[in-house]
Amino acid sequence: MTLLDFILLILYFTLALVVGILIRNRFIKDKLYKRFFVPGLVVKMLGGISFALVHTYYFTYGGDTKSYFHDMNIITDHFYDNPLATLGYLSEHFNYLTNEIARISKFTWGTKEFFLVRFATIINIFGLNSYWSTTILFSVFSYFGTWQLYLVFAKRYPMLWKQLPWAVLFLPSFVFWGSGIMKDTLGVGFLGVFLFSLTQIYYNKKYKLWYLFLMALSAYVIFSVRAYILFGLFPAIFIWLALGFKEKIGNPVMRAIFIPFMLVFMVVGAIGSFYYLGKINARYSADNVLTTAYSYQHWHYVEGKNTSQQHGRGSSYTLGNYDQTFIGVISKFIPAVNVALFRPYFWEIKNPAMVLSSIESFAFLVFSILILIRVGPFVLLRAISADSFLLMSLVFSIFFSFAVGFSTWNFGALARYKIPALPFFMASLLILNYYANLYRSQRKKGIAHRRAQQLFSKIQVSEQ
Repeated sequence: MTLLDFILLILYFTLALVVGILIRNRFIKDKLYKRFFVPGLVVKMLGGISFALVHTYYFTYGGDTKSYFHDMNIITDHFYDNPLATLGYLSEHFNYLTNEIARISKFTWGTKEFFLVRFATIINIFGLNSYWSTTILFSVFSYFGTWQLYLVFAKRYPMLWKQLPWAVLFLPSFVFWGSGIMKDTLGVGFLGVFLFSLTQIYYNKKYKLWYLFLMALSAYVIFSVRAYILFGLFPAIFIWLALGFKEKIGNPVMRAIFIPFMLVFMVVGAIGSFYYLGKINARYSADNVLTTAYSYQHWHYVEGKNTSQQHGRGSSYTLGNYDQTFIGVISKFIPAVNVALFRPYFWEIKNPAMVLSSIESFAFLVFSILILIRVGPFVLLRAISADSFLLMSLVFSIFFSFAVGFSTWNFGALARYKIPALPFFMASLLILNYYANLYRSQRKKGIAHRRAQQLFSKIQVSEQ
């Protein structure tokens, strides 16, 4: 970090903070939520700075973020010399810069890595070609998507307005890995934008082209940088929409008739989304997904100096051998979810970078056990059957955790890949705990067990 970098870092941090305060005072009216906007923004920027410091002074090779900035730096220098030609290059129009930049770039023109380079270069131009100020701007840009994700939960469950910020805005891994110049930062940011826009249309009946545009843009960006997020998100959303529609049917006979159609809709929607994604990109087709996962597992686990049966390369892990069949993959469902949400264990720590990840995973494990014991199977089943959004959140977090836990086989990469699932899983635990408290309070008042059961069918959540 040069003196100029340090000055720009302080300047952009202060400027972002001032703008954040102005946005809070001007546009955020609800006092329940506005108090968290600026603290969340500060934590997000500190997360980006921490990410940059670690990848500058701890990881000697700098990681992907330094490679991205290497290419961004080259393109930005050309922008200062010839803005029009550079903008043409960034829009993937072939010109004289294409071969010139390609010779010294780390990422190939037209790849998903180049997509991030293109996107981040625009921000880098405003960051005056400094890695540190651009990191601040990148984290701020992502924060608005994170804030919208928080609003999705907070406005639906206003009784949890004090707890939910800890699940979305202040969750350590989510902040750290989702704030640097990385594809993950874009992925989680636009995930929040997508869900917020969908909620505005579906629940709040705000049929505006702006929200449709944001949904389409978000889906495009997510698919371009982290397509597997959509694999976990689309089936969960189909469940949410179908069950949410069922909840609005007051007639029990019509509701019973609707259930078979709902199941067909969910299955067809989930299969259709997989098929469509596979048609867009052959890498994600049904024929290639398992092969890709198997290759990725063994790239992380087999190559390198330490390749014994117990230890792979670096901070890798194994789920054991399995058959490359549907049954073989399903047999690893619980171990894969476990590794994504609750590992590495303390005895699996292999380097200092894994210490904080291990502490957070252990906290997740303890908190999950305590909540599930407190909730119990009855409240759990009643809650997810009465609350379609809660079911969507659980389905996404668990199946997404399975996907990344099954395919990654490296704790370092897994720490980044799993972050979209973490706020959904933590928020789901908080919501379940609320339902457990609600049920217990009714029981303490002497309400009959049958009446307490009916409570869940009448739980009202905010749809503002």
